[in-house]
Amino acid sequence: MTQKREMRTSDKQRQTVLRSAEYKARLSAASAMLSEKMEEKRNAWVSK
Repeated sequence: MTQKREMRTSDKQRQTVLRSAEYKARLSAASAMLSEKMEEKRNAWVSK
């Protein structure tokens, strides 16, 4: 029983690590898009 539990916990840890990597990639992509949009807005305000 204990071995099965240990295996399950290790699998869960691996999944969370993979998710966090994907999450970080999504966050970086989203932040890049946001920074571009903010830059466009700044340029629009400057041109006014």
